[in-house]
Amino acid sequence: MNRKMKLYVVDGGGDNSVVMLSTNTLNALGLFRGDIVIVSNNGRDTALIALADGTYDDQNVGLPLVARTNLGVDLGRPVELTELTTVQYATRITVLPVEGSPLPQGCNVFDTFLRPYFTDSYRPLGFNAIKVWVDWATCESTEGVFNFESLLQVLSIIRNNDFNLKVVVQVYADSAPEWVYTKYPDGEFVGSNDRHIHSQAAPGFCLDHPGVRALVMNFYKQVGLVTKSYSDLIYAFDVWSEPHVVNWIWFWDMDAEEVEFCYCDHSLSRFRDWLKVQYNSSIDALNSVWYRTFSSWEEVTPPRFGTIIAYSDYLDWLYRYTTDKLAEDLSAKASSVMSGFGNSVIVTSHSASPSVINSPLSDYGTPDDWKMFTSIRTLSPSSGFYGTSIYPYHAQAPLGGRDEVSRSYQFSGEYSASRGNGFFVGELQAGQGATGIQVNVPVTADDHRDWVWSLIAHGAKSIFFYAYYPMNSGYEAGGYGLINLDGTPTDRAISSGSIAAIVSQYQSLLARTFPEPAQVAIMYNPLAYFSGGNTVGPGTDIYHSQFGVYSAFFELGTGVGVDFVHASDVEQGILTGSPYKLLYLPFPIAISKACASALKQYIENGGTVVSEARLAWTDEFGDANTKIPGLDLDQVLRSSLPKIKRTRGCLSSYSYTFTADSPVSISGLTVASDLFEETLIADENATVWAKFDSDGTPAVVEYTYGLGRTLFIGAYLGLAAYDGDPNATKVIQALRDWAGVSSLIVKTTGGVAGLDLRLLLTDSSEYVLVALNRASTSCKPSVEIGLTFSKAKDITTNTMLAVKSNGGTTTVTLPTLNSLAASVVWLY
Repeated sequence: MNRKMKLYVVDGGGDNSVVMLSTNTLNALGLFRGDIVIVSNNGRDTALIALADGTYDDQNVGLPLVARTNLGVDLGRPVELTELTTVQYATRITVLPVEGSPLPQGCNVFDTFLRPYFTDSYRPLGFNAIKVWVDWATCESTEGVFNFESLLQVLSIIRNNDFNLKVVVQVYADSAPEWVYTKYPDGEFVGSNDRHIHSQAAPGFCLDHPGVRALVMNFYKQVGLVTKSYSDLIYAFDVWSEPHVVNWIWFWDMDAEEVEFCYCDHSLSRFRDWLKVQYNSSIDALNSVWYRTFSSWEEVTPPRFGTIIAYSDYLDWLYRYTTDKLAEDLSAKASSVMSGFGNSVIVTSHSASPSVINSPLSDYGTPDDWKMFTSIRTLSPSSGFYGTSIYPYHAQAPLGGRDEVSRSYQFSGEYSASRGNGFFVGELQAGQGATGIQVNVPVTADDHRDWVWSLIAHGAKSIFFYAYYPMNSGYEAGGYGLINLDGTPTDRAISSGSIAAIVSQYQSLLARTFPEPAQVAIMYNPLAYFSGGNTVGPGTDIYHSQFGVYSAFFELGTGVGVDFVHASDVEQGILTGSPYKLLYLPFPIAISKACASALKQYIENGGTVVSEARLAWTDEFGDANTKIPGLDLDQVLRSSLPKIKRTRGCLSSYSYTFTADSPVSISGLTVASDLFEETLIADENATVWAKFDSDGTPAVVEYTYGLGRTLFIGAYLGLAAYDGDPNATKVIQALRDWAGVSSLIVKTTGGVAGLDLRLLLTDSSEYVLVALNRASTSCKPSVEIGLTFSKAKDITTNTMLAVKSNGGTTTVTLPTLNSLAASVVWLY
């Protein structure tokens, strides 16, 4: 039990499960909205859910009539409140008749007495919003007849009971009604194998068909129209869950795993229109790039297989066009729902997983999160958001789930794609992952505490748990629920609800925060995945290279943030004026001419760039460059010799050793030459950091160019770090000091190896420090921060913390953090 307080009874309304308190009283008792309390009077006790209401005086407590009767207390009389820390949920009840109250003939006790008690009631956990699904197949099962009864029922219950909940409407058009095929039989998706996909509710029909598109967009408009009268409750429309060209299907025959979409006549027409814009309507220009001999645009079709000749057609089709198409379709869906509802609403969508962990070659048309953000922000500059699903313990994730480094990598990638605007988590795993008999480890309250605060620390602006109730059918039956199948809440539901209540209480502060700007950036370059076309590409080596670099900086544990900069943004000049002191190019084998030009200018103007082997081997059309580095980057990083060894899969081991001319911390270290050994040129102005052990030739060389400098590595350092070479990790970490990278988190004392610290800034003199202790032991850290503030409050406990000014920096002493505990501190 916590603190006790004597309060005076006033009427608390008609909800028999709650006790109403003023906000000040709730805080004074150390309670959060939704906590359970014991109300006592002369030896009688009753358990109620505590809610805050600003209309109540601090000395009063609002009790419903049923509670007053149970306690035997009248209005104006005192009662005592204490917190109930452990709640046992009943599994059955006994209903006894009251003397002198005969039941009417044929009376059903449940329907007459119990059902009205629970109807339209809820047991608040602390969440401030719910997401409600509407799908096309259900809501327009007959053409032109719309049935939104379920959605309107939810909205009506919330309004009529003043539940203080906002609603996000999740719109699905990937499940389509059967009559669409009857109306438009040519609206089916067609695979690259000419196979027509007859919809079984999923995957619906092709949006490139003008008739289908009109029907889908009208459905979105109707969703907006029917909810317009509830505009006070609607928080946002999530207009597309986990976008793909084709969604929610798995083919039984294995050969179909390589199929791509869509090859229907309408999709071919749309692709040709896109090509005409790219090639200025010149069929000759297209033939030159594709190495083809088309005589008219009607002959042009997307590639269906790889060849030995060229793969520029494949680059146009999957690398550029498909991601453009998905971004355009997202904008169309958002525009349609806004045409019905109005423009004053948030519109959002979320990928199945962040782009930084995906190959753009997979999953029947995968979106580019950067393009999707641009599409929705262009449509709605102040209220358009994009995001992702996050399933750390998905049934198909590695057994044991994705660790904190992998999670942080994904969160940083999605925040980077938002370009500093923050991202939405459309689905955060609520319960144990289950796919058929394949399951992963259970999700705990500790997991949710870590995931939620870590997401907020990485720039998330909205988080929705998926789902409240476990999947009750389908191949995920029994999985992913926040509560149990029998409807009882889990420990993680109660804990996560408490976190949600804290977020609600400090919403005005947290909504204004953003992560401390990163000084390290990794170039995210999806073009590299297409090297060699769709037959002999690098596959997961690119993701692994990026991850190896990111994880090395993460393991420093000093608050050093890392951004991902999209190569297309580099083309547009995003590096100019950026805070980056180090730009790392992992696996840079394919780079566009515009990107190479921007990199050259960035270095010349004072930027610091680290590149791995085979820089700009090919360009954006798959054409080999005459020198390596290609596209005039040989002027910046000098040329490599035409000598390259493949090291992966070889019987002998390859490595390189750092010389005395490298930073002291890595001098003498030997690193595995992962994948390639590329011999570099070192002229009189270069500094050789390392040499290949096989022949003594330069392996890592530092150059200067203009006002900037570069480090050229003749192997794949990030990949070596991913593959477990500890010295590769040390070399990447040494780049922090070499490039002068720093953080506002100056120093930490009293911490442990598993302590993760993240600093959030605002546009004023307020800050938030998020501390997560993932170690197995407790700690009581003191954190010196390069900012000035005089007060510190842990918002998870409403406790003031000790602060010491150091003249230019300030030290805050955090509370003792047990294993898996979190502290979120408001600095002001």
